[in-house]
Amino acid sequence: MTYTTETAEQMLAKIHKRGWRAYKKGREPSKETPEESKIRHRAYIRGGPAEILDVNTSYVFLPKAKDPADPNCVQKTLDELLQRRGGDMPTITFIYGGHTETWGITGMTLHEDEVKFHTEEGTYVSYQHALMALDTLVETGMK
Repeated sequence: MTYTTETAEQMLAKIHKRGWRAYKKGREPSKETPEESKIRHRAYIRGGPAEILDVNTSYVFLPKAKDPADPNCVQKTLDELLQRRGGDMPTITFIYGGHTETWGITGMTLHEDEVKFHTEEGTYVSYQHALMALDTLVETGMK
């Protein structure tokens, strides 16, 4: 299975069902100050959540907020979610031949033949496994 618009739509629907939105992240500079990082972060939130997931594009997962293009509203919603979770990152579970691994996750990058989930080490999986894993993405409680 490779990238198709249909598969991207299925992935986005699963992300939404769990109470998340995917924001196009863009390329991160190798060196930036905390203030520059904050400005960049606010810019991609202002762009609003993605309506389609494109290949060779990175996305960050943020919880559904009342105003998805308002950085303050999205940040407040994220802070509330983290507080409810005791400060724990959102998680996703991968199943490999009966073996299960649960990782903290911040987003993903779609490639032509695979998906990279933004976990601590970076987890590459097939589209088939990515679709299954998205069913385990922790729910925000905000649908």
